[in-house]
Order: sequence, then C-alpha cells, then structure tokens
Amino acid sequence: MSEYLDNELDGSLCREIEAHLERCHACKVCMTTLQRTVALCRQAGKAQVPDSLSRRLRELIGTLAKP
Repeated sequence: MSEYLDNELDGSLCREIEAHLERCHACKVCMTTLQRTVALCRQAGKAQVPDSLSRRLRELIGTLAKP
C-alpha cells in the first residue's frame, strides 16, 4: 500500500488496486486510514530531539550492540 501511495507502482497495477478498493470495503478503510496517517505525519514536521535524550539513546544502542 505504501508503494501505491508514494506513486511507485506502474499504471496497470495502480488501476488493479483502485478497482479492488472499489469492491473491498475493508481494504478501502485500511487505505484511507493509511492516507490520513501519512498526511498527519507530513503536517507534523520535524522536532528537535534534546541532546541529553540523543546521548542516552546512543548509549543504550551501544550496550545492545555488544555481545
């Protein structure tokens, strides 16, 4: 579904998906939800992570990477 929303599929496959969405209510709801989620994420923008949090995350990731 993500590839469809990102226009990464060829035209014939897009038409097949669109035809399916017209017939399948469950998939239509799923696609609509995904479209709304993507739109909300794009509107949210980027937030700066505090340096202290960034440092702590790097430390935790480093401990997880050790055998």
